[in-house]
Amino acid sequence: MFHKICLSIYSGSSLAINNFHVYYFNHKVVNDLNIVQKTKRMLISLGKLVSSIRSISMVQTELALRTGVGRNTISSIEIGRPVNAETLFKVLEQLDWIDELQQLVDQMAQEQGSAPVRKSRKIVQELDNDF
Repeated sequence: MFHKICLSIYSGSSLAINNFHVYYFNHKVVNDLNIVQKTKRMLISLGKLVSSIRSISMVQTELALRTGVGRNTISSIEIGRPVNAETLFKVLEQLDWIDELQQLVDQMAQEQGSAPVRKSRKIVQELDNDF
């Protein structure tokens, strides 16, 4: 909306284009910050989950040995630092939590339904070879 207002007020001037670029840049920065904040919040939540489940039955070193990663990697997961997705899934599998996550993902996928089908083109009738 802001860029439409700028373009209508300053139509034909380079100022309108500059205002549009400033708006677009600011909007993109805000969106990027939201993504970063959401990702960080998700990593911290997963880390707390891993820590609470793990601490019931084992220490970080034991979980690291069972999953084939270092203890520092387990520590990184638990404090919310980014790690390889495959490593995170291995840890969740070892803690017997991956099945619940898979069920949740499957349920959400079913609720979303299938991807929209592209409209097909009209079939072109072939002409007979009977000339």
